[in-house]
Amino acid sequence: MLRSLLDRVSCSGLTTRESLFYCFFGLAFVFILLAPTSDVAASKTPSTLTGGVQAAAKLAQSRQFESSSSDRSGRYAKDLFVLIDGSAKPMPRVGFGTCCSKSAKGSPLIQSAKKYLASGGRLIDTGMSYGNTKEIAVAIRESKVPRGEIWITSKLNTAKHKAITPNSGIIAVAASMISVAGGENENTGIIDYYDLLLLDGAWKNTATQRLAQWRALIAAKKEGVVRNIGVANYNQEQIEELEQSTGVIPAVNQIEYHPWIGQEARQLALWCKSKGIIVIAYGSFGGSVNSMANIGNAVQTVAQKHNVKKSQVLLQWALDQDGVTVIPGATSELHIRENLDFETFRLDAADLKLIESSSKPAGFKRWGNLPCAKESCGPQKCGKHCGLGAEH
Repeated sequence: MLRSLLDRVSCSGLTTRESLFYCFFGLAFVFILLAPTSDVAASKTPSTLTGGVQAAAKLAQSRQFESSSSDRSGRYAKDLFVLIDGSAKPMPRVGFGTCCSKSAKGSPLIQSAKKYLASGGRLIDTGMSYGNTKEIAVAIRESKVPRGEIWITSKLNTAKHKAITPNSGIIAVAASMISVAGGENENTGIIDYYDLLLLDGAWKNTATQRLAQWRALIAAKKEGVVRNIGVANYNQEQIEELEQSTGVIPAVNQIEYHPWIGQEARQLALWCKSKGIIVIAYGSFGGSVNSMANIGNAVQTVAQKHNVKKSQVLLQWALDQDGVTVIPGATSELHIRENLDFETFRLDAADLKLIESSSKPAGFKRWGNLPCAKESCGPQKCGKHCGLGAEH
């Protein structure tokens, strides 16, 4: 794949300082990884999965149309993973988020990511603007978990890459990987592809820019530096624009998703499901500054009923909706294990009604990143973004 990348990606026509930077480091990344370790080389082929992931994929495929037992106790493999159309590797439903907290960088992140992997978690969610991919690479290397068993989701910083082309897009992705190593060292090659790459935020760009960015992701997938592509914080109209222009529909839409989102976001999630687009929920706990102590009586009542933690109730709310995945962040081993423990209970209709009819908890932060449905509805008319309950 990397030799093909050298043959196909050209730096001609790149004149800006930023483009030349990406060209230099992108091609350096390719040269460094031409002779990868055997473990890294094995992970490059989607069909070449480790035994555990291979078995999980087969089990998930064989049971994906099988319903749960009548008492809804226990989980099938389909509950642990979701399968993206055309991907041989299943995506775990409970990931590890690394955004927007002081502990999402440096040594704290390395230690918490290692705890997550040691506890059996296998999906790490990051972004090129987070500035923590190097720490994730270190955690993976020190954990000794084979790269092929781990699903890494990243996001293209679309505010930075407005004038992007397929070639410069591939180079930008490669540059984000070479920056992981900081040169040729023990971290080189740990992250040499992304399992999923998302366009991060539709509101930052025009329709023309979004389409150019989407074509760049399509090219990156074709070259193998990413395996699956999707979007984050896109509404229905913006997703349809991408599909109509390219014939390629995003595999995933990552949006704020919890019991107190607005109606537009709920409808978007249902529409995504109808199109086969997987919804990744962020903001399940209301942001890193929120305290579970303020989460409200409804969630507390349900947690006591099932003898679980309030955070588990909020994650279960999303997981009990077919195909939705979650990416909670945590630092302590106890909280990480609690987030991964979703095989013991499910919410019934009474639980859902109680939670969803309750008031938004005090201090619960709404990110509000779902953009307005119409291009004409901008910050001057309805605030920064209007998809999550703001008034027009």
